[in-house]
Amino acid sequence: MKFQFPNVRQAVLHITVLVMFSNPAYAEPTYTVAELITGYENATADLRSAIEGDLNQMGKAFSAVNGLLVLQQRPPLICVPDAAIVGGRQMMVTIKDYVEKHPLIRNKKISSPAMLLLYAMKKAYPCQ
Repeated sequence: MKFQFPNVRQAVLHITVLVMFSNPAYAEPTYTVAELITGYENATADLRSAIEGDLNQMGKAFSAVNGLLVLQQRPPLICVPDAAIVGGRQMMVTIKDYVEKHPLIRNKKISSPAMLLLYAMKKAYPCQ
């Protein structure tokens, strides 16, 4: 038996909730943006891969929300070109570039990179 969502909106809502609560996004801030970047750069290959996997899941949630917004004829969050391949590694590069341009956020404490990634992606892939 295959489970199907009654509509796209409900599917996107379920995906978004799953991603949001699979990460401690609402937890007490535990590390700084600089510590996230340094931790990634100094991580073992396995840990780096896990971080990239988490970022990739966040990117998929953004894409799902974009799909819902487009169906509602509303502007999307981000506009990644069709030809672009944006995986977890590229998302970390996008975060690093964003932090380089906004150095004041380096010492901001966070509990999840989700909002940082969203802001970085919005700057890297703006919608016209």
